[in-house]
Amino acid sequence: MAGYSLEIKCEDERMVSYLEQEFQKFAGGDGSDISIDLSVVRVDGDAPGAVRRDCVRLPVPGGSTLDVEWHKDAGNIRLDATAYTAGENRQDNGLFVESFLANYTFSLVLQQLRRERVDELFLVHSCGVEKDGRAFLFAGRSGSGKSTIGMKLLARGERVLGDDMIPVSRGEAGWQAHASPMGGDIPRPLLANTSAPLEAVYFLEHSGENICRRLDTTQALASLMSSVVPAQEIKYSVRQSIDEYDHESLSVLMHDASMLASEVPCFSLSYLFDEQPWEQIFQVTTNKEGV
Repeated sequence: MAGYSLEIKCEDERMVSYLEQEFQKFAGGDGSDISIDLSVVRVDGDAPGAVRRDCVRLPVPGGSTLDVEWHKDAGNIRLDATAYTAGENRQDNGLFVESFLANYTFSLVLQQLRRERVDELFLVHSCGVEKDGRAFLFAGRSGSGKSTIGMKLLARGERVLGDDMIPVSRGEAGWQAHASPMGGDIPRPLLANTSAPLEAVYFLEHSGENICRRLDTTQALASLMSSVVPAQEIKYSVRQSIDEYDHESLSVLMHDASMLASEVPCFSLSYLFDEQPWEQIFQVTTNKEGV
């Protein structure tokens, strides 16, 4: 992820098999920059700590699941599990183990990036798309169409980096967008684990017509601040309100976002939900003007 290799050590074959399938686009390679141990331990359902409301669930063969509680201690993740028979609402027995692991492991990579490689690093609530070696972000609130855009562009043959939280960083080569395993609506096996130079950011709005308008730096910063999350805030979940950030995190975030707003073209994109003019949108950045 983002140029780093992270190793998860686990002796539970079912967990390993599932994670290999779920994270197949993010798996492989030799060596590791970061390593964590993960254990799945069965406990009696009446044992202390086996609290159903704190559990995540892992389907296992035979129509049952593992109810899982997680505990982090000194770099180890312990999953205390108790087996039970799946209820009649099978479709509601969601799998959240991988979401926790994605958030947790991704937080380690982000922390490593900030320590070793880059000063400017944060996440944009967006769908990231790579086209012709360049990255484009489609940002917006929940329900604005980020995942829909991602699926449509995926069907066109473009590569999708993720459709939830996309990390962007600034280095010697400029701004880069990186693939993210953090869950959105697009299945992880369909994502492309790659990084690319960030070409443009589009802020989505539904409209009765197709309009792509270039934002000035002030407008771009205002839009960014409603769509960004400090990298250090990603641990096991993402805070939803910018009012919850401490002063230091907010100051760093505003500094980083202002640099992106002044260096990367940002646009307001209003569009007919079922009629996105993709080629025109991507060509907008050629002349840096709205259409």
